[in-house]
Amino acid sequence: MAATNTTASTSSPSRSSPRWTSPAAWTTGRRATKSSWHSPITRSSSASFPALPLPHCPRASAAWPAGQKAAASARAASSRASRSIRICRPPGPRSLWTSRSAPARPAEGFATDILFVTPWFPYPATNGARVRSSKLLAGLAAAGHRCHLFAFEPPAGQGPYPDLASVAFTSSWSSRWPGRLRSTLALLARSPRYFRLIYQESLLEEIRRVAQDRRVDVVIAYELAAGDYVSRLDDGRFVKILDGCEPFAFQSPVDTIRSQARIWKFKHFLRQMLNRVDAYVAVSDAELRWIREEVGPQRAWGCTVPNGAEISAPFEGPADRSRVIYTGSLTYRANLETVDYFLAQIWPSILKGQPGARFVNTGQAPDPQTVRRLQAVPGVSLAGLVSDYERFVSSSGVLAVPLLRGGGTRIKVLEAFALGCPVVATSKAVEGLNVCAGTDVLVADTPAAFAAAVLSVMTDDRLRRRLIDNARLTAARYSWTSAQQTFVEAVGRCVEQRAFLQPA
Repeated sequence: MAATNTTASTSSPSRSSPRWTSPAAWTTGRRATKSSWHSPITRSSSASFPALPLPHCPRASAAWPAGQKAAASARAASSRASRSIRICRPPGPRSLWTSRSAPARPAEGFATDILFVTPWFPYPATNGARVRSSKLLAGLAAAGHRCHLFAFEPPAGQGPYPDLASVAFTSSWSSRWPGRLRSTLALLARSPRYFRLIYQESLLEEIRRVAQDRRVDVVIAYELAAGDYVSRLDDGRFVKILDGCEPFAFQSPVDTIRSQARIWKFKHFLRQMLNRVDAYVAVSDAELRWIREEVGPQRAWGCTVPNGAEISAPFEGPADRSRVIYTGSLTYRANLETVDYFLAQIWPSILKGQPGARFVNTGQAPDPQTVRRLQAVPGVSLAGLVSDYERFVSSSGVLAVPLLRGGGTRIKVLEAFALGCPVVATSKAVEGLNVCAGTDVLVADTPAAFAAAVLSVMTDDRLRRRLIDNARLTAARYSWTSAQQTFVEAVGRCVEQRAFLQPA
């Protein structure tokens, strides 16, 4: 099936970039309804890309503005060129930092065209993946860069998209696995079966054409599904960056021969990908260290850009102590597995201790059959995409996150911290976050302990208040503004390195 692209142009900053400033905080509301997005996007069978001026980003040192060459050269040299591993400063005390210096910010007057390739359309930001991608795009746009989007799915509604200079998407890509025969044969591949089955050569050509027609200098791949394509683009023509490696998503809680084979395939797959890109971004220092030690990329350097949350005013009204919530789209397999585990192993004990307790999930609903199955459990309801997400979370009794597998860091946990909702989670759910168990969050890894922790938060006022106060202090260390600035600086360093590593 031929790929179908749609493009849209929106108002964008001038190519003569203003002085570099820290990215402003993202102010567009989350969980917006489809009717709130309006943009003149028109569908066409073949994408048309208007000609743009040549990129302002230099390819050689001679193109740098006067006075900037020496400073940029020193910054590029200090990074040990493109083979070094760099770890940007994460939130938390200085004793937890694992690097000696953060990346240098872009030179003043620096601006470039960036193609952001993602499997998920970032707007509206209805889940963690869309939240992070929309925040990163907002930071790049606030720094004066021109951001072009290529998504593997069509938008849920229409814009405007003020942070984007143009939009393109395909309707031919599918994350669903093909038939049983192809799935079985894919087990023999040296790369993870999932990525081999969903790969489409035609989609690579679409991305290459968009990158060339937009005359972009930097191509950012969001998550591994996009990185599989971006890493195959022409070396030397684009600066290529991978965000969202999530290596822990492929780890299994049970050590078996099959799980060991899965990890070996993932290491091989990620090593090949990172040896074809210029830099990679992890969401935690733990992930970055694992990639450096277990994968050992020879070309790309890495940095940490953590997820974030924005502190809001405390909820003034009475909280619904009996409402236990889980925030996450149940169309995502890991979220559905988490809810199934919670309802089967933990929820009966909670109902026994608090017969009036209610479990509410907010996020995209799964298929109708799964909805009926879940809502048949006593006290369970699926709220879908709520109109006032912040108020819903802050007025709830407790956020339960009994996650068993997954990668990255849970934005839902940071959001609950910032909104004043106590959190009970497994060790996996808070993996990569600088939190203190028992102080910021209650951590329990067995069904009995998890149920007891939820009941204690519902009934103990002093414990509840202590968790809320300490968690808000922790959330204050995770700022999207700081994460945006770190990401912009990492992109700028990549471009500086490329400019000075190439001959004039």
